[in-house]
Amino acid sequence: QWVVSAVDADGQTSGMTRSFLVDNALGSLQFSKRIFRLKPKLGGKFELSFQLAAPAWLVATVVDPFGKVVRKLHAHHEEPGSFTFLWDGKDARKRVVKSGKYTVRVAAANEIGVATLERKIAVRVKPQKA
Repeated sequence: QWVVSAVDADGQTSGMTRSFLVDNALGSLQFSKRIFRLKPKLGGKFELSFQLAAPAWLVATVVDPFGKVVRKLHAHHEEPGSFTFLWDGKDARKRVVKSGKYTVRVAAANEIGVATLERKIAVRVKPQKA
């Protein structure tokens, strides 16, 4: 709740009170690492973990530098708890992504609104030997 009061130049006092809800559905987003060195033949995986504090529709995606969703990791309604998702460095068609900077985005939507956490990661794809 916010309470604002003021006094003008003539000494007149005015004020207002506003109430609002704070959506704290998502806790902190933790990653196994910031630079993901992908070795396709070894099946490396990138791990992201976070806390969900309230029931919500939860969506976890990986987005390329151009804003395009490369892979949807999760899209379900969930109850509060701890979550961990793994990304294998592949796109929706199961192809290894190119080296570059990607954004991992987790969004939780409920009756209050949408809370979003984002973290940038660097993906380094190690070339396969012939």
